[in-house]
Amino acid sequence: IEYLKGDFRSEIAVTGTPLRPQLNGSTNMQKGELKFDQLKDPLINLTMTIAMENDKIYFQNVGAESEGKALRKEGNLFSQLFSSNIKKGRVSLKGNMEVVSFNSFIYDLALSGENFPIAYEYMDLSGMADFDLEIEGKTPPKVYGKILLKQLDYEEPFGSPVTLALAGQKVADP
Repeated sequence: IEYLKGDFRSEIAVTGTPLRPQLNGSTNMQKGELKFDQLKDPLINLTMTIAMENDKIYFQNVGAESEGKALRKEGNLFSQLFSSNIKKGRVSLKGNMEVVSFNSFIYDLALSGENFPIAYEYMDLSGMADFDLEIEGKTPPKVYGKILLKQLDYEEPFGSPVTLALAGQKVADP
């Protein structure tokens, strides 16, 4: 996470031991913004209602939007043809997590998105997707579900080793 900001209110009592922490309380956020390091666009209008009881964390209402500004780049044919039709993407999370230890959890979460824009920060890869994913089990959890790619763009610089190799041309060894 690169940053998290917004109107935040939290009341949490932490008890137990470092190996078996106990959390009791709640966390609420309105008008939040969350930026993941790997994605160009932040999540905006983030709302969270999270309750904690002993070793359980309940995600009662977590939702956000993404404007997909990174998809609207100059020279992108999709952006030029459909820029007026691009809606804010939505994402929501529901379910719970059990705290097993400081860095170990048991997950039972549902993550859904609609018209969700994806623009990767470290390469020219972008797109838009609908998804319904289940995140279950012990750390690391099993993630499964459906992802519908509505748009996917990958641009490779002209003359790069990848482009030359795909064109069947010999690529010099590094």
